[in-house]
Amino acid sequence: MFCHCMEEKQRLEQQIAEMEAELARLPEGKFCSVKNGSGTKWYYYKDGVKYYIPKSNRRLAQQLARRKYLTEKLRQYREQLQAIEVYFTRTAKICSAEELLQNPAYIELLSPYFQIQNKNLADWAHVPYDRNPYRPEACNHLVHADLWVRSKSESIIASFLYQNRIPFRYECALKLSKKTIYPDFTLRHPKTGEYYYIEHFGLFDSQEYRRNALSRMDDYAADGIYLHQHLFVTTETKEKPFSIHQLIPQLQATAFL
Repeated sequence: MFCHCMEEKQRLEQQIAEMEAELARLPEGKFCSVKNGSGTKWYYYKDGVKYYIPKSNRRLAQQLARRKYLTEKLRQYREQLQAIEVYFTRTAKICSAEELLQNPAYIELLSPYFQIQNKNLADWAHVPYDRNPYRPEACNHLVHADLWVRSKSESIIASFLYQNRIPFRYECALKLSKKTIYPDFTLRHPKTGEYYYIEHFGLFDSQEYRRNALSRMDDYAADGIYLHQHLFVTTETKEKPFSIHQLIPQLQATAFL
């Protein structure tokens, strides 16, 4: 527990320092983007005065939207750091920083900061693909833009992948030798383009569910896709909810992060 907290503390301190450095380079002002019919209007407040940002000054709007996002993210990280310092653990949650990525008035402005660097992989992530046809109406958790997933835990995973510019598809068809399955997430390595898969098992304290989960891992293994090599697995139970820290070490071990 102590070693894990120390590693996480160092990671948070580094990310906080990087965000503070970026904030120092961004223009000052409290940004507001609001829907206006089919479009949006941009404003910012500085020294108690409200300013309108014309569409010709899109760069300023992007920078101020970035400032707002980083400010919210910085607050979250500082709270997590404080919790670690007093050894208080809590479940990771999507906070207002992630909510900005779900807001139509901010999506377009913030999306350039999360663009996948490799064009081929970016194209792969965004072109239409064969998705899981089972109960699409159950995908009622918004991640960003038009990406909806089935659970809060999956939305945390998807948001983390998006923010770290990792190319992925949600519930994309995978043809194995004996059947077609739909992994929760199909990833492409940002450097090599190799395929990886994430399966989140959300009811692992159920014996029947656990049996099905283990059977799914057998399906992968039968086609040479092995746990901790090209298959990442996360779990949760009623007693122990999901945390993104289950996934981070697996991604780090394969140089995604």
